[in-house]
Amino acid sequence: AFTLAENIMEKLHGDFASGRKDDAQITDIISKYHQKYDYILDPHTAVGVGVAEDALQENEKMVTLATAHPATFPDAVKAATHIHPDLPEWLGDLFDRTEKMDVMPNDLNVMRQYVRDALASKAKVA
Repeated sequence: AFTLAENIMEKLHGDFASGRKDDAQITDIISKYHQKYDYILDPHTAVGVGVAEDALQENEKMVTLATAHPATFPDAVKAATHIHPDLPEWLGDLFDRTEKMDVMPNDLNVMRQYVRDALASKAKVA
C-alpha cells in the first residue's frame, strides 16, 4: 500500500479514469461483441471495452486495444460465446514452451540498463 499527496491525486484524477466490470458484465460484453461484430474479445479486453463504452460521450470515438488472445481464457470465452477458441497456429505450442524470465531488483537504473542491453543485442542480430 502507498499514500499519495492530495494534490497528486487531484492531478491523476484529471488525467486518468478507471472502471471495473464483474464476471457477469464481462460475459455480457464478450457475448454482445461476438453477436454484433462476429469478434471474440478476451475477458481483459472486454473490461477495457466496457469501461470505455461507459465513459464515451455522444458522438465520441475511442480506440481500445486488445490485451490478450481469447484462447488464453477458453472457459470464459466459451461461457459467453459457446465457442472454444483455439490458439492461432503460431501460438499452438504456447502452453508447452519453456517459460523464460529474469528476476530483477526494484531499481529503475538497473531496469533501464537491462532494456538497453537487450535492445543492443537485438540490433546486433538484425
